[in-house]
Amino acid sequence: MEKYAPIVIFAYNRVDHLKKLIETLLQNDEFKYSDLFVYSDAAANVEKQDAVNEVRKYLQSIKGFKSKTVIEREKNWGLRRNIIDGVTTVVEKYGRVIVLEDDLVLSPFFLDYMNKALDKYCDDSRVMQICGSMIDICTDDLPNTFFSGFSDCLGWATWKESWDLYKRDPQALFKDTPRNEVYRYNKAGFDLWKQIMANYDGTLDSWAAFWYATIVQNNGLILYSKKPLSMTIYDESGTNCQDATLDALNGNMTLLDTPVEYYPEDFEINELAEKRMIQLYKNVFQRNSIFQDTIRNAKSVLGSRKIAIWGMGHYGKSVYMELCKAENLSIDVECYDGGKLKSFYKDPEALKNKQKSTFIIVALKDADDVKRIVESYGYKRNLDYCVVGE
Repeated sequence: MEKYAPIVIFAYNRVDHLKKLIETLLQNDEFKYSDLFVYSDAAANVEKQDAVNEVRKYLQSIKGFKSKTVIEREKNWGLRRNIIDGVTTVVEKYGRVIVLEDDLVLSPFFLDYMNKALDKYCDDSRVMQICGSMIDICTDDLPNTFFSGFSDCLGWATWKESWDLYKRDPQALFKDTPRNEVYRYNKAGFDLWKQIMANYDGTLDSWAAFWYATIVQNNGLILYSKKPLSMTIYDESGTNCQDATLDALNGNMTLLDTPVEYYPEDFEINELAEKRMIQLYKNVFQRNSIFQDTIRNAKSVLGSRKIAIWGMGHYGKSVYMELCKAENLSIDVECYDGGKLKSFYKDPEALKNKQKSTFIIVALKDADDVKRIVESYGYKRNLDYCVVGE
């Protein structure tokens, strides 16, 4: 390898996450040839100061890279400003960049993949991004790597020529996009245009939607490996992150444990992979919409009762996240049946004959047995309990 791209990490107040990222990064042989830049954001409030101090103390202990530069923000910039400034600064100097956030873990072959792909496609403007993550579609009959039109930013890389096209201007995008062109931004089944409009009206402050929009506008290609080389550490601590949605998209995937040997020569979107990705995105986001409808309907019969979620897999987590976001819903939520979310470990037997004080949401794909149990406890469907996931 003649040229190793610099690595940029964005960190805030999650030292345990950051340690896991660095540990997996150091398992990549190429780290010793790589320049490392870490942007450490300042605390947004006094309560977060100790955690930020822990992160900065740990950053000083990191060794082994070709060089290490830590940028400690004196004021809280937020993720959006940090990423735009950090990526722009580094890519301007080096011409290419590998971008990581502090809640990722990496394959031992992540840097090999990124650097080889950055070298191979550096002179073709059609390829705008190298993606390390992957969603849980059937890949048995797909090539080891392929091109897609969908952008994901959970471990990625790009070149100066591509990043120079990036604009975060929601007002201009709204003004210049004909209504009959909006569908291009929502192709994958999730409402990218809604995110852009949320930035337009100030209810969301993000950057990634506009990077995706830039790729759409320029008909860009994104390289994917059919097995992920980067994955997110799932919890509720991220910025602009819906943990349950990411969990559902990634399913039971594991990191690639062998080097990527194949890089496509034909600059075309793999239609089979694209079709499957669209379907999974639609399934997950449509399911989230169903959960939202379920919660709206439940609110009409809740009264002053608390909510108990039975089932804490993908469905249960999604319901929980929707409840957290629901407006005018100040109620207690408990999770049952071996849940791993926060500290809710309850015995479902405690729900017996409690329908006057508790409304149950059964969040399971195969719910027949649980429905029988719930009804044996004295609950009536749609009055005292409802089901999502069927």
